[in-house]
Amino acid sequence: MPAPTTKAKKIGRNDICFCGSGKKYKFCCLNKKAEVAVPRIDIFNNDQQRSSSQRILTCKQAFSAVFPDVKIIDISDTLTGFSYKPFQERNLEKQILMIAEKQPNNQSVFERRGAFEEDIIVMFRGSYRVFKFEDFAKVFDSICDMIQHRLNGHNE
Repeated sequence: MPAPTTKAKKIGRNDICFCGSGKKYKFCCLNKKAEVAVPRIDIFNNDQQRSSSQRILTCKQAFSAVFPDVKIIDISDTLTGFSYKPFQERNLEKQILMIAEKQPNNQSVFERRGAFEEDIIVMFRGSYRVFKFEDFAKVFDSICDMIQHRLNGHNE
């Protein structure tokens, strides 16, 4: 059986921009380079890249064991300075844990959060944690506490 396909909705010039700025598309991302705009459309259709690194798979496996009802997605390839806020806003009320490994396309996301040495970011319902993968065992409980805190309805 062939995999179902999704067709991207065409964005009109007067629609609110998909980047989360709140501006009309024609005043925001319409004239930006295609290589920046197109991947941002795809991230909201696909939510996840095709394959994950072993480090991301290790994180996903550990979190899945503790939170079996939470969907865990790898956004390493699609996380950028433009997509960080829309990812957080779009998944604010959902049970979706987003994980990304530092790459050239998302380095600014890490740097804007003061994470120059850290190489993994975990995002859940508006909260985030950045850490070095080699410290994953040390920060795992803290990240689980953050997730549980959000699942319990606490937003601070």
